[in-house]
Amino acid sequence: MSRGLKELKKSAKFLHYVLTISPDEFGLIPDQNGYYRLKELLQALQEDPHGKKIRKGRLNEISMSLSDPPFEISSNLVRPRDASRLPSLAKELNPPKLLYTAVRRRAYPHVSAKGLTQGAQPGIVLSADKDLALRIGRRKDPQPVLLTVNTAQARKLDTTFQRFGKLLFVADKIPPGCFSGPPLPKHKPGKPAGAAAKPKRPAEAAGSFLLDTEHLEKKQQYLKSTGRRKDPEWKRYRRKARKR
Repeated sequence: MSRGLKELKKSAKFLHYVLTISPDEFGLIPDQNGYYRLKELLQALQEDPHGKKIRKGRLNEISMSLSDPPFEISSNLVRPRDASRLPSLAKELNPPKLLYTAVRRRAYPHVSAKGLTQGAQPGIVLSADKDLALRIGRRKDPQPVLLTVNTAQARKLDTTFQRFGKLLFVADKIPPGCFSGPPLPKHKPGKPAGAAAKPKRPAEAAGSFLLDTEHLEKKQQYLKSTGRRKDPEWKRYRRKARKR
């Protein structure tokens, strides 16, 4: 067996574990048809030392070179061939007291006021492991905001929790007051009401300059008070010529 083929089989075995056996360990949940988003899969692989070398090209190479690849690719989606061993979402009546999820910094003020609502399938993904929750959050924001969810409070407000595998949970909503996070960012203070605007200088037209009218007025007043008046050069020259 060539070294290249051996490496492909090694990668295929690892991908079978990621996609089929323990996707929750990598913060992945497939859709109802068993598909994972290709972009999210590649992000999760880059977080693991065993998956750093696996890029889209390697996936295509495995799919074309091996007779029994562990997955199939459809456009921007990936699905394991043996979906029978996939963990399934099951309703969880006794979730851990605290669960964690991470949101984008930009969305945090809105989430803090309105809570979290279910968007795309499968829903709001949470974990009992802070590090895993942050790993998932970093796929959307390099510095996400970590939220701590009180599951008992959320259940009192009719939140439904489901478990996926050993490490992940999915909620349909997290109402305000059921989670905590860091203090909200402070807004920069605006200008005080009624503050006088700084006077602007007149706009200069292209190729022109502004006259210092104040200086000219003072100079004219000085000449009038002293009786002096500066004549143009040509007048002084003509006056001298007449005296000759």
